[in-house]
Amino acid sequence: MTMYRGCLTVDERQERNILDSMPPGRALCGIARFFAVFSDETRLKILSALSMKELCVADLCFLLATEQSTISHQLRLLKDAGIVASRKAGRLTLYAIVDPYVAEVMMTGARQLRRRQR
Repeated sequence: MTMYRGCLTVDERQERNILDSMPPGRALCGIARFFAVFSDETRLKILSALSMKELCVADLCFLLATEQSTISHQLRLLKDAGIVASRKAGRLTLYAIVDPYVAEVMMTGARQLRRRQR
């Protein structure tokens, strides 16, 4: 019989179940990158605006009262993360959220904060 090395509330079988249910390291890295998108206020504002309508950089600059370089930089990060896509419409480049789940994650976070503030 081997001596269990962990905490007293978890036995070896439970330890194995917990460890087996965790996403592999590569997936954890992807999950961390996905949630990192939500760690910047400007990106959150951009995502909030894009959850309503496809927009160009100039529209985002006007709506968010933010410099073009800042908006473009954040859009590039969002695009690299696969969260935002762009398309050409004549001379304009329009940006949109790729997956509506992103807006749902944002709204879930907002609801959780409201609950905590009560």
